Amino acid sequence: MSVSLRQEQPKKWFVLLALFVVAAIAGIFLSRLFQPNASPLAGGKTTVFNRTSSAYEQPASGLTEEEMKQHRQGDRAFDAVFVTAPAQVNPGLGPLFNNSSCGGCHLRDGRGMPETGQLIVRVSNSQKPTAKSAADPAKFHSEGSVEIENTPPVPGLGNQIQDNSIFGHIPKARVNLEWQETEGQYGDGTPYQLRSPKADIALPDGKPLAKEILTSLRVPPPVFGLGLLEAIPEQTIWDLADPEDKNRDGISGRPNEAWDVVTKSTALGRFRQTNARK
Repeated sequence: MSVSLRQEQPKKWFVLLALFVVAAIAGIFLSRLFQPNASPLAGGKTTVFNRTSSAYEQPASGLTEEEMKQHRQGDRAFDAVFVTAPAQVNPGLGPLFNNSSCGGCHLRDGRGMPETGQLIVRVSNSQKPTAKSAADPAKFHSEGSVEIENTPPVPGLGNQIQDNSIFGHIPKARVNLEWQETEGQYGDGTPYQLRSPKADIALPDGKPLAKEILTSLRVPPPVFGLGLLEAIPEQTIWDLADPEDKNRDGISGRPNEAWDVVTKSTALGRFRQTNARK
């Protein structure tokens, strides 16, 4: 019994088409398996692909069972709400404070909001250092948290306003946030508006802060990815700084040196803080 040419032709094309589809799928799979990703991942192998509001709370992939246990313990401690003593759970809040939990300011491990209850106000007495004190690191320091000559604490306030208190105590000051808009235009004439916060601060007696007091509004930074920053060797940061842009790539970095409260000495800072006049 013979088979006609018309019956053989469709079968042949079907087989070729199936082979082509299989080869295409295999090629895509192999290219992803053996070739590097075209877009570098911000967290490398620890990158989390999550676009929900809880993305920053996710643990990095590849953690061991013990590391996952530590992650969960840290999460519970970070979100724990403290209360006044005596209490069986999380006692010790106050008498003055800014918030009752870490998560209350660093929302879901992300950045806090520029609003009262999350935003904090750093303060110091204004004092211009002399040439002698500026040259002496023991008397003048660029880091605002170091209580030496350039950032003397404010009597009754210290270096940071604590605008909350437990029952029976009075907060250091009242902080209200106002927003002001500044209008301008780009080089091509396109207008724009900039919105910036302004703190209205009043002491317990109702009086405003003295004019010589410097204030700096601080928004709680995100806490995710800190391990990635710590993993970069200090020498690498110094080598890549290029403050004078000698390689002419248009990028010039200047490493920030900050006060290390653990070693009690100046060290490379991974985050920058500044003071601004009220």
